[in-house]
Amino acid sequence: MSLALTVDVLNAINSEKMAHAWLLDLYTDEGTLRCWDKPFNMSYGGFTYEGLSDTFGLEGEIRLSTELVPEPLTISFDASPQSDNAAFVGRLVDRQWHQRPMRIRGLLLVPGTDFATPIGTHIEWNGTMDTQEIVESGSGYPLLVLGCEGGIFRALDRNYTACTDPDQKLRDPTDRLFENVAFKPQQDVPFGRSWSNIPGAGGRAVSGGATPGGGGPNAIRFRSR
Repeated sequence: MSLALTVDVLNAINSEKMAHAWLLDLYTDEGTLRCWDKPFNMSYGGFTYEGLSDTFGLEGEIRLSTELVPEPLTISFDASPQSDNAAFVGRLVDRQWHQRPMRIRGLLLVPGTDFATPIGTHIEWNGTMDTQEIVESGSGYPLLVLGCEGGIFRALDRNYTACTDPDQKLRDPTDRLFENVAFKPQQDVPFGRSWSNIPGAGGRAVSGGATPGGGGPNAIRFRSR
């Protein structure tokens, strides 16, 4: 996602004098795995990131868009130690990771400090872990390829429930807003203004001197399918 860049980050970008690193957070059921692409452990934001050096990297490009489509991101790890429970990859394959959240951030650092002095993050990409695959690389060792998906299409990936009267009663037994939805196709419901033209309203009191049958910006339109 786009970030509001700090003054220090903007100055570093404009000066073109900076070091760069990738921070990766994988939120599994058994706890969060954190790593970065440098050869030593580092503390940032109150958390420790394991140094994986060049045994971890991004494949392709990071895409940021406003389209309601999935944005893929591929991350690769050296899969040689996958059977070692103490190794980062070994812990990842043993955990519940599928469709769990993940985050990757681009971190700028002060050049010439051996990646010890961070400036701030310039990009953040959030998504979910979707696939894992072990493949052979051209370097002669296997790779664990982690396929992730992000994007605002995830806004549709919720456990939404229908706006029916029985469904609403589960949320609030006293809420009668959807009581007569079946009788209201193509009809404006003047929510919060008037009930006088709602079938089955039974002469509800109208507060605020609203005009019966009034529409306006608060009206809810029910359409039959």
